[in-house]
Amino acid sequence: MEDNFRKANWTEESISILVDLVTDPERWAVIRGKFSQSLNVQKKQRVWEEIVEKVNATCSSACVRTVKDVKKKWQDIQSHTKKEEANGYKRMIKHLRHI
Repeated sequence: MEDNFRKANWTEESISILVDLVTDPERWAVIRGKFSQSLNVQKKQRVWEEIVEKVNATCSSACVRTVKDVKKKWQDIQSHTKKEEANGYKRMIKHLRHI
């Protein structure tokens, strides 16, 4: 059975490093690229593992992240960003209606 313990919160530094690593053009091309003979699941997995190694190098041994953890955090960052953009758009539209 899996241990149900809570990992340490993500630090601003770890989040920043994650964003920088994922959005690097070479990694981004692999992560978001379509599958082909030259781009397969193993290659994408290696890129995520590389990202995990670099993220883990920035934090203490108490917060070792897995590929699953890092992918989830990236997904959460994207979701949060989209929500913030939508809220900003709604505020702008509301403001323009009152002008």
